[in-house]
Order: sequence, then C-alpha cells, then structure tokens
Amino acid sequence: MKFNIVEIKHKLKKKKERIKRFKRNLRLAKRKIHFRALKNDLKSSLKSDAKNISWFCLTFKNIKHARYIFLRNNKKVIRVINDSQINILNPFHKVNYIYIKFHKEFPQKIFIKGQNANTTYQCKYLHTLIKLNDLSVLRKISIKFSSDVKINRIYVFTDGELPDWVQKWEPPCEKADLLAMSTHSDDEQLFFAGVLPLYAAKNKRIQVSYFAPPLALHRFNELLDGLWQIGIKNYPVFAPFYEEWSMSIPEAKNNLSNHNTTEEDIQNYIVSTIRRFKPLVVIGQDPINGEYGHGQHMYFAYCLGKYISNSTNPVIDPESTRKYGLHSVSKLYLHLHKNNRIVLDLDIPMKELHGKTPFEKSQEGFSKHRSQYVAFFPKFLYGTIRHPITQARQIKDNSPCEWGLAYTTVGPDLICCDMFENLDQTD
Repeated sequence: MKFNIVEIKHKLKKKKERIKRFKRNLRLAKRKIHFRALKNDLKSSLKSDAKNISWFCLTFKNIKHARYIFLRNNKKVIRVINDSQINILNPFHKVNYIYIKFHKEFPQKIFIKGQNANTTYQCKYLHTLIKLNDLSVLRKISIKFSSDVKINRIYVFTDGELPDWVQKWEPPCEKADLLAMSTHSDDEQLFFAGVLPLYAAKNKRIQVSYFAPPLALHRFNELLDGLWQIGIKNYPVFAPFYEEWSMSIPEAKNNLSNHNTTEEDIQNYIVSTIRRFKPLVVIGQDPINGEYGHGQHMYFAYCLGKYISNSTNPVIDPESTRKYGLHSVSKLYLHLHKNNRIVLDLDIPMKELHGKTPFEKSQEGFSKHRSQYVAFFPKFLYGTIRHPITQARQIKDNSPCEWGLAYTTVGPDLICCDMFENLDQTD
C-alpha cells in the first residue's frame, strides 16, 4: 500500500487548523460568558444601595496569594489557616455585610473581633452572608475561622439593599411543594431546564437534591451560583454517592458497588429525603436512555420510580421514620417517561421573571457552570451561532418540556400541562 506523503501532511495540517480554530472559538465563548457575568454584576451593583468596598478595605495577615480572592475564576482560591486572619479597615464607610464564598468546605464557626466587642457566627453554607450589626461602626474588624479553610471570594458591603447576585441562603425546606432529584450538578439546569424557574416564579417551595455530588471542588460554587440565578432560595442537599461515568444500569450499579454503595442505600436515601421534605411532587431524570446515555441517570431514576412508594412503609429505613415520620408523595414525574405524558410550556414570558421565560432563566443558570463548556452541553442548551436555541420547544431530543407521570395517588392528568394538576394548592 502506497502512502502519499504530501497528502498526509496536508491532512494533518488541516486537522491542526481545525483544532486550533476550535480552541480559539472555545476561548472566545468563555470570554463572552465571563464579560456577560461581569456586566450583569455591575448593573446589579449600580441598582443596589449597598456598595461593594472590598477593594480598598480588605487586608490579609499570613495569607499567601491573597490577590486571587478578587478574581472571578472559581478555580482560584486562597488557603486560610488558624494563625491567619482577614482584616477590614473602614475609616470612610460603615460596613454592614461580609459575603464569603468558601471552596468545597466551610468552617463551623467564624470569629469576628472588633476593638471592644467580639461575636461568633455559626456557619451553615458554602456561600455565607454575615450581617455585622453593632460591629459595623468599628474602624477595624478581624476575621478568623475555627478550622483551616479555602476561600474562593470575599466581599464587603456598606449598609443598604444588596445586589441580586449576593446569595442569602435559607435552610432546606421543612415542607416542599416540589422535590427535584437531580443526578449530577448541572443536570437540573439542562434536563430540568425551565421547570424549576417556572415553579419558583409561581412561589412554589422547591428543594433540590443531588444523588452524586461533583468531584471537582469548584463545581460546588458553580452549582450554588446556578441555583441562585434561577430563583432557588433553599439550600440544596447532597447524597453520599460517587459520581462516575457509565453507559448502562448494570455498569452504574457495579461502579457504585465498588464504592460500597448498594441499592438498599439508594432506597434509604430516596425514602429519607421524601420523609424529610414531605413534597407534593417529585421529579427525576430519564430512566430509559439516561438523556444522553448516562448509566447513573438511568439507575437513579429507575430506583426513584421503584422505591418512591416505600416512604409510607415504616419498616423501610426506620431511622428516618422515627426522625421525620411517614409521608406519601402525590405525584412523581420522570423526564421523557412514556406514561401519561405531559408537555410544559416553558416559553411564556413571566412578570415574576422580569419579562423572561423560564427556559431563558435556565440558560442563565447554566452559564454559571463554566467548567462544563468543554462538553456538548452548551450546544444542547444554546444551539450554535448559525442555529441558536432561544426557546425550549426548539429542543427535539431530550426536550425539557416532555415529562411522564410515573406514579400518582391523585389520578391521571387530564389537561396535561401542569405538574400540580389535581393537587390542592392550599396544602
């Protein structure tokens, strides 16, 4: 077999050019997202009363690489150890709020010391907002933590209304209207696209749960930023299951068993989560094809459909029975399920969303998951430059509008356009 060296070199050159062009377009796309986020933050800050004075009032003691704390890239962090402290000097402004984004783990306590007064803040969330109250009148405030931590970003604000992007998380729901059980971080933005913003805008109490939390630490920050962007105010919860790629239910089951996770563990998590949050409606992912063939999507959705009725059985997971009591879910919807199909209209502009559609809000929410822009997900949600996606109905494969009623205690849907059909809205 003869090889044409010139032709092979020409093909290799063309391939290198294609790769170079792809990388350049990827860099441009990331840059565009970055500046769009900066622009939105700036607009929000200008509209708010509280001023961001972080740049000229923060000083750091025994902290290396402190300059990273002002960068937007979530992968840049600084490490704060016990003998380190952060100082706030406020000779010109009254400081009322401190907003800290921790990286992966947060300390149990934050110690805030003033000239003549000290206070201890119990930290509960990865993104923490602290209101200083009486300490804000002091000229110097120092911050220490109860354990070694990594900080992604820290902001200091004066008194007034805070910008929209400052996250004031509320505890997980005591009683949820809708429980969204997503497999991975960003699945709730892609395959539940429009659903969570739709019902958040209708003042439904929404709780989000993740079966397999992200392995990459910076993705927790992306996850919280994305949820806050679409209107979720209650802090999400996470199962202890391992995230790993698979292409079938047996493969996903085998991978989880290698990490000492059994199907009984998954059943107990589903049952305890339902008993804890007492939802009317539960939604899950595609149990047949796993949206794009992900075995964990299939397996967790299969378990959700199989064990959802066990939340009324006191023998199953007796510990959660004692702690939360029993609860019966009214409806379970699975993405693309064939039984009792419903089609949601996610392309209607809503006053509660400032004239945007629920689908457009999910597009904004996914823009926070910058690390996932190397996969096919942006094309799925945004389309291409020549064929952009601006409406949910344009997505034909794995449409976020199409759901199936996999389980119900209130009868089948008849109108088939609302997940809360047949439910008493006074519950």
